[in-house]
Amino acid sequence: MNINSKQNKSHILPFSILFLLTIFITSCATTINLRVTRPAQVNSFGAESIAILPFGTEGSRRITKRNGKKLPVIDSIMDWANNESEQQSIANYMRTELEADFAKSPYLSLIDSSTVLEALKNGNDSPADIYLTGDIISLTSRDKNIERKEKRGQKTVINNYHKRIARMKFNYQIIDVRTNKVLYQEQLNISRESSEEKENYSLPSAYDLIVKSIGNDLKDIVHKIQPYDVNKSIFLKKPKKDSPDMKNADLFAKDGELKTAYEIFLVVYKEDGIFESGYNAAALLEAMQRFDEAKSLAEELAVKYGKRKVQRLLDDINYEIEMAEKFELQRGPFSQIQKQ
Repeated sequence: MNINSKQNKSHILPFSILFLLTIFITSCATTINLRVTRPAQVNSFGAESIAILPFGTEGSRRITKRNGKKLPVIDSIMDWANNESEQQSIANYMRTELEADFAKSPYLSLIDSSTVLEALKNGNDSPADIYLTGDIISLTSRDKNIERKEKRGQKTVINNYHKRIARMKFNYQIIDVRTNKVLYQEQLNISRESSEEKENYSLPSAYDLIVKSIGNDLKDIVHKIQPYDVNKSIFLKKPKKDSPDMKNADLFAKDGELKTAYEIFLVVYKEDGIFESGYNAAALLEAMQRFDEAKSLAEELAVKYGKRKVQRLLDDINYEIEMAEKFELQRGPFSQIQKQ
């Protein structure tokens, strides 16, 4: 009897899970997917132009004085070390990729570094508001041998595999030429491993390991300097009771007609007092970047239905307001920001 009971339960369980999963999927509310702009992670105080100066390599010496006068922080490289090395190749690759990114920037004009270096050499004002420069402090690679027992027919054999590990330390600075100050500096510690190969000669070089996977690190540097776009999702709530008007509003939201959807949700909330409709109206105001209205409605919901029910939405709206204010502050004229 107990055995049959267990067997019945074992058959019922998968169907129960499937049933619950189906209910969950069909009851999921609409998701609004957006691309939103985030401010640069470092405030460049309204800078409008940038130059990417040549990156140094291990052992390079930088000019700190010219004609007895101290130069701005990290200006130019006097003695190129490892000029033909992997380090120099990586440095050139990084600079080229960063210049390609900033050449497409809607926020900053890319200034040819040679004109900046010439201005520094002659003691003239730099044509760029800010510049990025840095040094590869070290680049090392080592090979790791791996012994692995494997079956070959009826026998167990030991096969040797090889893996290469490359590590690089890169120190960079963002310099404000107008104030001769370091806005930001960071050391990147980059470590990359190759896949296992049976032959040592099949392993990629340290250069290949670094440059083929350094894209995200370079993107992080760009995000430090200029605004960038990210994906964001806003989730609407499904009403506990069926409402034809809310279903209609939901369809508009799915089709990207956010203003129409918002207007319907707002009317339903005002007339019928349905919490989910008011919540969705506030969420859609946020999606349309009408943050003050979104915050006002969310706070009204908090008073009526309890702050706990809208706390996440309120926090999200406040975060977007903070990001918008930070963006405006960063992109303001330098003459105004200097007064702060």
